[in-house]
Amino acid sequence: MENIDLLVEENGGGEVTPPPPKIKALIQYLIPRDPLFATFLLKARYIKNYPGVDTAGVNIKNGKINFYYNEEFINKFSPEELMFIIAHEFYHIVRMHLDRAARRRMNPQLYNIAADMIINENILRDLKQVAGLKLRMPRENGKEIGLKIPPEFEKKFPEYKKWTTEFLYKYLEKNPQRMPQRGGGKPSSKKDLLRPGAVVKVNKTGDLGVIEKVNKDGTYEVKPVTETEARKILGLD
Repeated sequence: MENIDLLVEENGGGEVTPPPPKIKALIQYLIPRDPLFATFLLKARYIKNYPGVDTAGVNIKNGKINFYYNEEFINKFSPEELMFIIAHEFYHIVRMHLDRAARRRMNPQLYNIAADMIINENILRDLKQVAGLKLRMPRENGKEIGLKIPPEFEKKFPEYKKWTTEFLYKYLEKNPQRMPQRGGGKPSSKKDLLRPGAVVKVNKTGDLGVIEKVNKDGTYEVKPVTETEARKILGLD
């Protein structure tokens, strides 16, 4: 699932709504069966059709959980698939992925890819079900749309319990050809993640910046920002 975590521009828009009907039905189902997930959904502020969010995503801003969703996307899925999406977003929040990436000055787009892979693996291997709903990775046109651990990584590092988002991040950073696009297709490259608005770390200096322009020769124009400014852009403060 795409995460608002990594929309690094406050580009405005979207409509604050009550929980969409399918999520409202899940809340009613969960209240007597799983208070933790029910409370997560009850406390969230729902924002429909936020620019750039084609799927769903979350962040925390001013102490509140924002749940961003594309209405057409949400309506495609069964309760088991929708619960998978909700569990996925819940894990982003409780594992503080945005904050961890910022504190370690890691590329937030690449970090989110690693986090998505680890979360999906955790749901499939460990969580498996919520309140009697057997979780299923969402499918579109018969294909699973969530990111999975690269087979090469699993073969090289078979000890599943030792996998962390940071460990996978470092692997993907060194092996960008192992980053599949969502829903299949050719692998993404690190270059694909470096686009205007992305918060980046300048390798030579370790300083933070925001990409303002990608030049025709493949170089970047980067505006320096402080760590405080970067955190605000990422929605952490």
